[in-house]
This record gives sequence, C-alpha cells and structure tokens, in this order.
Amino acid sequence: MTVKYKEITVHIILALAGAIITILVLINRLGAAGITLDSFNPFAWYRKHKWLNRYHTKPIFTIDDPQKVAALLIVAVAKADGLISIEEKNKILNMFEKDFGHVKQEASGLFTSSAFFLKDEMDVVSNLSKILELSAMDFTQNQIQFTIECMQKIAAMSNENSTEKDKIIEKFKRHFEGLKKTSQFDSV
Repeated sequence: MTVKYKEITVHIILALAGAIITILVLINRLGAAGITLDSFNPFAWYRKHKWLNRYHTKPIFTIDDPQKVAALLIVAVAKADGLISIEEKNKILNMFEKDFGHVKQEASGLFTSSAFFLKDEMDVVSNLSKILELSAMDFTQNQIQFTIECMQKIAAMSNENSTEKDKIIEKFKRHFEGLKKTSQFDSV
C-alpha cells in the first residue's frame, strides 16, 4: 500500500516539475520575442499609457504656473504678426524685470523659454484653452487683469493693427469670463 502511494506522489511531483519548467521556458521564449509579463499587468499598462500620453503632449500644454503662462501669452501677442521687433523684445524684457520681479538673467530666460514654446507655427488663439487648462484655476483676478494690460501694451507697440493680437487678448478675456459664469473660478 505504501509503495503505490509513493509512486503516485513521485509521478505528481514529476508532472508538476515538468509543467513549471515548461511555463518558465515559454516565458523565457516570449521574453526573447519581445512579449513580457508587464504587458499583461493592468497597473503597468496604465502607467505606460499615461507616460506615453504625457510624452506625446506638446510642452506648451503642460505649463501650470500662471506667471509662465502670462509670459508665454505676452510673447505670443508680440509674435502674432510675425517676428518680434527689437523694441518689443526690450519692452517685454523690461516688463519681466520690473513687473514680474525677475532679475535680468531670469527675465531673459523666461523670454527665451516662452519664445521656444512658440517656435512651432501654432495657432495660439485656437489652442488657448489647452494652454490655460492646467493653470486657469491658479490665476487670481489681479493676475488676469495684469496679463491683459501687459498684452495690450505689447499690442499697442505695433504700428499696424493686428487682428491676431486682438484675437489672443479677447480669447483670453472670454476664457476667464466663461470660468466666472460657470462658477469654476474664484476671484481672489
């Protein structure tokens, strides 16, 4: 009786060992073919797709600091009708230094980064809601008014009337008016 029990146990252990080895070999071969177990993990899949979405998002849509967004929009107004003139650039740098409270080097860096974000020929007017998506709730009423005033000063420097500059300013105003109406925005 005990002999049969040992024979059955040995066969079961050998079958389990064979199955485990087969599974390990298959996992190894799948890994060599480029299929990993991580692709079956829903948490890893979620992290991967979240990272891919962030990777493929344009950097201009990831700015979440109201001051940087304001600087970006001021430079966008200056660049709306083509190249930025030397007078406009100096006025913007002066604004960044005096009104934003940056030292000369920081103001230059803020201008350069804003110009870099706008280097792609992008329609700021149609993408303004995406640009403001992360930072709109952090804007105070004073920051909104200050940004509008700065954009208007830069727009007024241009000799010719640019409808594109006016569109950016008006869309910015309407964006925050829309937030006030839907009561998603607290005026501070």
